[in-house]
Amino acid sequence: MKLNVAQNIRRCRRERGLSQEELGELLGVSPQSVSHWECGVAYPDLETVPVIAGFFGITTDELLGTSSSLAEERKEAYRLAIIDAYGDERISVIRDAWREFPCEWNFARELCSELEKTAGGGSEEILKIAYDVLDRCTDGWQHALFTEFIAKHEEDSEVYDFLDRVVTDRDIRSNKLLELRYKSRGELNFFDAISQFNTARDTETILFSDISPNDD
Repeated sequence: MKLNVAQNIRRCRRERGLSQEELGELLGVSPQSVSHWECGVAYPDLETVPVIAGFFGITTDELLGTSSSLAEERKEAYRLAIIDAYGDERISVIRDAWREFPCEWNFARELCSELEKTAGGGSEEILKIAYDVLDRCTDGWQHALFTEFIAKHEEDSEVYDFLDRVVTDRDIRSNKLLELRYKSRGELNFFDAISQFNTARDTETILFSDISPNDD
């Protein structure tokens, strides 16, 4: 099977407007390595291939130039392996699938869901995955799903600012996300108190927003 990785790396680099030196710096490799890849003198190693694919927002099969049918076969193989696996093994398989197919958002979502079931909650890895998806995915439905993961796992000091940035309908969507956050922690009583405080604050803002400084 012929690989077209050299042409694909060169094409993707030029589409991004990057020099070989700039791409090498971003990937943590030397410009000579990039040059060798693009000339077909050498291939990226197995650990670097998914990094390059993820950087360009394509699958490893697209980077390597293998057929789409082969890619679908590998995805299906991963799906079957995930069904048959349990616990840590299941998480490991999903990690491999997400690493090989960094634009297959369903693998990312499954990985986040499985990590939530672990003893430590996997919050750090969940947040890393979710922010990565938000950076690269343009699908609104996927954005909503991964925003929920962030709402549940982000630090208290960061979650409110995050919701202010990503939620357009604050009064409804933001409150719903916060409710999910506290429900997952078994702290709905705390959410009720916060919600009542926010309602009182918002009502006060609405009632007095039209009063000028000179009014009695």
